[in-house]
Amino acid sequence: MNCELSGVGSRNPTLRCDMRRQASFTTDQGVVAGEGLVLDCSPGGCRIRSFTLPPPGSTVELCMYPDDRSGGLVIQSSTACWARDHEFGMAFMIIDPKVTHQLASPRSARVPSGSRVQTS
Repeated sequence: MNCELSGVGSRNPTLRCDMRRQASFTTDQGVVAGEGLVLDCSPGGCRIRSFTLPPPGSTVELCMYPDDRSGGLVIQSSTACWARDHEFGMAFMIIDPKVTHQLASPRSARVPSGSRVQTS
């Protein structure tokens, strides 16, 4: 996993890691709104490539899959911050600390086989 520290010298430096993993996002009614590929992740959010872009300001449940859709990691509530060019940014609002720890695991950064979303 490739990580970099941004905002060095500022009050809130952020560690952002490349992370290629499948994801799905659902509305608060439990309807799958779309699927995508998580490109990078930080403790406060992530960037996703998808053919379906949630409108900025919308709130969704996000599930990231470490491999072939087994053992998904659920972020109970996240908000779409921006969307452009088949990518969007999500801010994590409610996330279990265990999930935060799992997201930092090097094992979780691989691309699952059979991925349907292009990474480039």
